[in-house]
Amino acid sequence: MSSLQRDALVIGYGNTLRSDDAFGPHVAEHLRHMVDSSRVEVTTKHCLTPEVASDLAAVSVAVFIDCSVDGEVGELRCRRLKCPKFQATTMGHSLEPPDLLAMAEELFGSAPRAHLISVRGESFQLQSDRLSASVRSVVKPAALMVLSILECELNFDPRRDPVDVSP
Repeated sequence: MSSLQRDALVIGYGNTLRSDDAFGPHVAEHLRHMVDSSRVEVTTKHCLTPEVASDLAAVSVAVFIDCSVDGEVGELRCRRLKCPKFQATTMGHSLEPPDLLAMAEELFGSAPRAHLISVRGESFQLQSDRLSASVRSVVKPAALMVLSILECELNFDPRRDPVDVSP
């Protein structure tokens, strides 16, 4: 994360060469142009590594975006993540979001409130950078879901150009 202190971190992760596994990075790229970058950091990762823990400790809210093999194809899910107790056995080169939350708490004394947005993928074909139609159709709804989470969690409109609704 950059040296600028931000309120939230959005991480879209997955292998961009494996069709629907690229869902997270696709949503993150869609969001990158929508959010106020002075308040919300949006990044993409091939996988979640231990180095991300320090970035998580620096924000109050984190949203992870990933493709899943659970549920119905194209089904968009959102769940709040809990910070489990840290266990050194979970350390590895690729981690799950709860592992990173635990690591952030253990090593840096702070873990953000966190959510995971996922969709059930249809195709994980190697060397295909195209999302299946069922997954592609939920990229925008997933981005809007992230914006809604950020607005609720942070009590401000995270969009780059918020709509003025005052009378």
